[in-house]
Amino acid sequence: MMGGGDVVLDLSGGMRYLAVYALIALLLTRRRGRIYLQPESGEVSEVTIPETLIEVFLNPPKPTEVELLRLLKGSEGVSVRDLARLSGKAEKTVMNIVSELSKRGLVVRKGRAGGVFLTTVGRLVLEVLR
Repeated sequence: MMGGGDVVLDLSGGMRYLAVYALIALLLTRRRGRIYLQPESGEVSEVTIPETLIEVFLNPPKPTEVELLRLLKGSEGVSVRDLARLSGKAEKTVMNIVSELSKRGLVVRKGRAGGVFLTTVGRLVLEVLR
């Protein structure tokens, strides 16, 4: 993979399309980086497109990972054991998939029982994959 860096875009004067072009350029050149959007209005000082989101587009989830993400959408907070039961896969297999999804920033485990929840990026990936 090629290197990346930060891209800062000033969106004043109707230059909003630059954000789309910058994101497409990062994806097509397989570069990793952060894109900062500086809106014209003072409502939001800075919006950052997460690097994890760009990473997901460069390295999309495998079908088994997507299957678990879809199961999670309907039953967030479920344990790995229950997720294994719902998916029909071995608990160890599901544990490995959840671990990988967690490393990629798509899910997070919370609480003592380790319930599994989708992250914002995980939800966005599911919307894109519909």
